[in-house]
This record gives sequence, structure tokens and C-alpha cells, in this order.
Amino acid sequence: QQAAKSSLGECCTVIHNPDVQPIVPVLISANANPKENVTALDRLMGTTFVSQVDRPTLAIIVPVLGRGLRDRDVQMKRKCCVVVDNMCKLVCDAKDVEPFIDKLLPELKRVEEEVPIPEIRAYGAKAKATLVKAIKDGGGKVPAEFE
Repeated sequence: QQAAKSSLGECCTVIHNPDVQPIVPVLISANANPKENVTALDRLMGTTFVSQVDRPTLAIIVPVLGRGLRDRDVQMKRKCCVVVDNMCKLVCDAKDVEPFIDKLLPELKRVEEEVPIPEIRAYGAKAKATLVKAIKDGGGKVPAEFE
């Protein structure tokens, strides 16, 4: 497991987003140990995204978000929706987000449609709309079921 973490750390050297660089070790730990997902989400919630979000940045964050969106805890879902909404406003190229569409859109749609708390459903709807806008604005194609 240590070798896997080390390899992931090497892969993360291509992350140049200054907003995310300080929390890369936390994200690596959360990817290796799902019990650390809450800590990683809290750190992401405390991150002010101002720099462009690109594919390498998304590659380390999306697994944490996917796990949080599938969690039973609605507050975890809310946190994930807030992070997706904030991050996707800074995606400039749809090609950066395309590999992650299948991981995020279905989960955001599930939050929007199935969570019993209206406020959390609204967070899901907003995050989904922001992700769809990022894809379209970047020239990408959104699957019809998420239009």
C-alpha cells in the first residue's frame, strides 16, 4: 500500500493548481484510505478555488467526491456538491472534465432527485447545472439524460 501511495504521489507532481497543491497529501491519503474521505472533503470545502481546474487536478479530487456523493450522510453529499459547483466554474476546457462525467453526473442527478431534504437536492441541482455548463462552455457534449 505504501508503494501505491508513493506512486500516486509521483503522479500528482503534474498538479500545478496552487489552490489544490497544499492538500494533495490529504487527497492521496483519502484515495488510499476511504476513512479519510471526511478529512479530505473538509479540506476541499476550506479551499478557495481561484485557479483554473484541469484534468490532473480533477483526477485526484473526483474519486473523493464520488465516494462522498455515494455516502449515506446528506451533509457529505452537500459538501461534495458545493465543491463540484465551485471547481467547475474554473474548468476552461471540456476535455479536462470529460473523463469524469460518468463519475459525477449520475451521482449529482441522484442527489438532485432522491435526497429527501430539499436544501440538499438544491445543492445537487446547482452542482449538476454548473458541471453541465462547464462541459457545454468548453465545447463538450453532455449525455442527453443529463440535459
